[in-house]
Amino acid sequence: MVDFSKIHKSARHDVRVCIQAWSETLQEFFGTRLDFIYTKGSAVKAWDSPIDYVPILSDVDVHFHLTDDGPIFADADTAFDTSMKILEEHERRFYMIEPAPLHFPRSQLSHLNAIKKEEWYTPPRPQDVTVVIGNPPFDTFPDPDRIRVIDKWRTEETASVIQRIPVSLIDRSGPDYWTLVRRLSWRVSPAPVRLLTQAHPDPAEVWSWNRTKIVEELNKAGYTELASHYTDYYMAGWDMFLSGLKSVDAYRHLLFHGYHILRMCLEQIRRL
Repeated sequence: MVDFSKIHKSARHDVRVCIQAWSETLQEFFGTRLDFIYTKGSAVKAWDSPIDYVPILSDVDVHFHLTDDGPIFADADTAFDTSMKILEEHERRFYMIEPAPLHFPRSQLSHLNAIKKEEWYTPPRPQDVTVVIGNPPFDTFPDPDRIRVIDKWRTEETASVIQRIPVSLIDRSGPDYWTLVRRLSWRVSPAPVRLLTQAHPDPAEVWSWNRTKIVEELNKAGYTELASHYTDYYMAGWDMFLSGLKSVDAYRHLLFHGYHILRMCLEQIRRL
């Protein structure tokens, strides 16, 4: 029987090392341009059950802000080389700190200067992030109704993705499965959250929940089948990881549950 608590302990250590490596790397490359860094999302929330963090499937969400609104790379001609050097330096620092990790966490590096200009941007609450360096000036959190509107809009955006999945899947094999899983994973994780915010009096609080709490609230709201798919999706992610990313059945189960999660969330939010 798999001891998930023991694995989570090692995974949490790897996440901390990953964040430390990013902090050191970004400070080295951006110097005084670097304003602040914070992390958020599943990697830094409480892990109350196996589904709250799944190595490789879950990511480490690192947000950084620069002191100016210029491009990340000042010289377009050397942008690729610089990007590659940053990637290599982060990896070097990670393995220097932890030579024998359980896993090398998958990172999601976000440039806040650009993201904050997007129409759909919603600033986090101070209590929902972990500040790594600097002093982020947290913006006023939007009105709850605005969050609900954004969440409904983002859910509607998945309609075209859902329609393309069957055609995208039909001729896949081997490593191609991972490509599809990656296309869906960042959409699957927040899908039930966006459904639950529609009826909850405090949408911001819903976004702070870990997946264990999300499943609990889905069941309370009567979305039992959706809750089951959501749980099974992340347990299939564990099967994939524990197989060394080789189990074709695990990939298929991930795609099966991921597809139904997106489809059911879209259907339910349209009924509200």
